[in-house]
Amino acid sequence: MAAPTSKAGRDGDAQPGNKSLWLYRVACISMLIYIVATSNSNARMVVQQVHLATRASVSEAAALELCAAKGWVDPRAKQAAQPACPACPACECHCEAEACPQCPAAPDAAAVAAAKASANPPVTTFCPWSAHQSVFKGHDQMVSFGRNESVCADTIIYGYDMLFEYQKMWGQMFWMGVPFEQDPTDLQVIQEVLWDVRPDVLIELGTNTGGGALALASLMHLIEQSTKGKPEYKRMRIITIDPNDFHNPWFPGLSCTEEKPCKRPDTNPLWKEHVTFIQGLPTDTAVLDRVRALLKQWNAKTVMVSEDSSHAYHHVMPNLQAYKEFVTVGSYLLVQDTKTTRMGKHHLCSADGQTLAEFNKCYQEKKHGPLDAVHDFLAEEPAGIWENDKTREYMLYSQHADGWLKRLNKVLADVGAWAGNVGSCVAIVFVNKLLMNTFHCHFATTLTALHFLACSTAIWAAQRAGKVERTTMPFNDLMLFTVVANVSVLTLNLSLMLNTVSFYQIAKLLVIPFVCFVESSFLGYTFTRQVVASILLVAAGVAVVTVQELQLNVSLVGLVIAAVSVVSSGSQQILVRTMQQKHQLSAHELLSNTAPAQAWTLLLVGPFLDKLVTSDWVFRYTFTQGAAVTLAASCALAVLVNISQFMCLGRFSAVSFQVLGHSKTILVLLGGWAFLGDTITSKKFAGMAVAVAGMVWYGKASMAAAKPELQIPVKSRMPSAEEEEKQALIAAYKVDGPTAGLNTAVGAGMEPARVAKSLV
Repeated sequence: MAAPTSKAGRDGDAQPGNKSLWLYRVACISMLIYIVATSNSNARMVVQQVHLATRASVSEAAALELCAAKGWVDPRAKQAAQPACPACPACECHCEAEACPQCPAAPDAAAVAAAKASANPPVTTFCPWSAHQSVFKGHDQMVSFGRNESVCADTIIYGYDMLFEYQKMWGQMFWMGVPFEQDPTDLQVIQEVLWDVRPDVLIELGTNTGGGALALASLMHLIEQSTKGKPEYKRMRIITIDPNDFHNPWFPGLSCTEEKPCKRPDTNPLWKEHVTFIQGLPTDTAVLDRVRALLKQWNAKTVMVSEDSSHAYHHVMPNLQAYKEFVTVGSYLLVQDTKTTRMGKHHLCSADGQTLAEFNKCYQEKKHGPLDAVHDFLAEEPAGIWENDKTREYMLYSQHADGWLKRLNKVLADVGAWAGNVGSCVAIVFVNKLLMNTFHCHFATTLTALHFLACSTAIWAAQRAGKVERTTMPFNDLMLFTVVANVSVLTLNLSLMLNTVSFYQIAKLLVIPFVCFVESSFLGYTFTRQVVASILLVAAGVAVVTVQELQLNVSLVGLVIAAVSVVSSGSQQILVRTMQQKHQLSAHELLSNTAPAQAWTLLLVGPFLDKLVTSDWVFRYTFTQGAAVTLAASCALAVLVNISQFMCLGRFSAVSFQVLGHSKTILVLLGGWAFLGDTITSKKFAGMAVAVAGMVWYGKASMAAAKPELQIPVKSRMPSAEEEEKQALIAAYKVDGPTAGLNTAVGAGMEPARVAKSLV
């Protein structure tokens, strides 16, 4: 983004033409309204449904008015009175002779045509109000059935999901005679993952009948046979863990009968060849030690984990924390049946007389099921370690939506993000210097707005090309981020205008202690003495480099503006990481939401602030060919700067970004000395050396003070109340059959349908 310019600007105070100025303002306001109105898919859905409902009501009202004027019978009353005429639809303007000749007092064709011409054709659409809770890929797409009837994809997908549970399809499937509880579409994707990853070992948490492990063993056997004798051949094994012996599963197949008995998985030779069963809780120390010993014994270099336990939040979360260490780079941590979170919350948060706001509050606050565990797990993990791989959900329907977690190479990703940010930031500084000093374009705020507009355009083009999936964030959070980020841009420019350059640089250095204070006081970060000392050393070195002479004669207004710039700049950097973790957004996904709003709001106020700073209007600037090319280069680099900055802030803390970010200041000064003939005094060289030493010290101190991994207790035990629920559920199942057991689960507030599939 454009750095604030100096006070120097072009002379002239002429007002631009009133017509062009007002057209500019109207265009900006219109685009801002459009961005606000379309920034949230939920808002668009509400507007669409209100519009459709209005059209339908107008059509019906016009039809009824015509019927009353002609003395015809209300079609709804007529249908009730004459069941022999069921084909007479209420939406065809009612009593149409050709459609229903048995209707009394049928109107003539001209009247029917007039009625249809006087009203819009009725439009019906259906998308449940809860669709915004969906994590299915493509859930907000509309599917048309013709005749103005359409439904959103979530209605179809979630409807099938509910049928899968309520009709107990999960209990009707077998794999080689063994009850097998896996949706066929997900099994197809699991087969593809096994082929792509080729894990030496797959660790399955939750065995139940053993049908799932047997299916995985079958797929592994096929892969081994197809690659035997080739360089890519490897031995593939499964470790499956459950507190219950699979001979006595939590839920045997519902279709097992005396005529069709269920087979035991260990009678199949594939089980003996590929599967190792460990009985116990996954988080028991003995179980974890046994897993480590087997991986070492088999020299496993590629490991995948499948979490398919009880689907209760308080079980899934510790399992993820305990087994994440085993997943290798490029492999997957698959969290199964994330769908149960939405179903369970709908039951737990529903109450008679409850308002929609109360339901939504409960839905957001209650922790329930594997999906909440996944989101909280990802929020706790450092950015850049896990990727929510939505490409594995190409069938749209997946019982494990948002559960395909791919392990990334964090070091390589961190280095790439940081190198991209440093390189693009240094490059854009020199391009902006050329634009401002050579071509005299000193309109920094408007230039920043154009940078965000370029980012919006680039991401929109990627979305249109299908390279980037469109995502949304809540309107309130979007506006909060936009306001804070724009205040940062505006106050930095005003601070440079109202204060001396020395005080402006000192204020920028104060962003580091402000971020430290916020992160330590409100976000739970801790800073050791070595970390604090290294930060002070970096700040001292940068101060020597950037502060030429100490001039602190500052007005009250300038002091307030500088203080606001410190708070807003630090808050914006903290919000980038917070919003990415809160809404599970990648860097480009967050930028796709914030850049349009920032672009149009800054375009609205930018010319006026630039007029205040430079004493000239941007409308009067005449672009030469060189200036236009330089501006285009600046905008292209801005796309890289913003994406890489959001990537870095998502991976590192705001303090780390601030401290290590001063390396860009040093590189800019060295580049100016090497290529532009700028002078660097011995004092500046000394300051650079001090700053670099502080950065190296900070890196080592931060690694030494890294938060240790969560310690898993020796023996995980469920609370007594939940133990009672589990025993009641199993007792009901064994005494009264599966239906009674499932009803008990729902009544107890547990996951519906499959809650006790494997109560690990």
